[in-house]
Amino acid sequence: MEFTLDQLSPQNLKLLFEQALIDVTHVEEPELKSDGTTKYWGWINVKDDGQIYKVMPTDMEFMQFSWTIWLEKNESHPEEVLLKVSNMYDKFPVHCHYEGHDESDNTVGISFVYSQFFPDGESIEARKLLKIFKAFQRITNKNVEVYRQLVSEAQGE
Repeated sequence: MEFTLDQLSPQNLKLLFEQALIDVTHVEEPELKSDGTTKYWGWINVKDDGQIYKVMPTDMEFMQFSWTIWLEKNESHPEEVLLKVSNMYDKFPVHCHYEGHDESDNTVGISFVYSQFFPDGESIEARKLLKIFKAFQRITNKNVEVYRQLVSEAQGE
């Protein structure tokens, strides 16, 4: 079964992931502006391998996959170190974004993000989309393994 990016609404993504026996934990519907155009496309959260991932289609010819890790403030590092680590990850397909502190100011968020480009009007097979998601998971797991090493390098240790 093939889809264009326009057809991959959060509801359709939910069906695709559930058919692959991947648990969808949340569906955020698209939001429209007052003029009826799309403000944002919405997203789904999926739970796989004990982790929650976000899958978000966009109207800008790409789909974004992301995963966020929240570190306790006492085990996190100074903001400048985390920003350096984020910049180091820019060399890899899955980027790292420093998200800052949560509302309680007790944890610091680090997101791993991958954007898959889909040229306008091109179609993608459901199976290939799921393979891209699984590849994102594998790459993210490897990135997390080297996270501490990159923090050490950023601190100059």
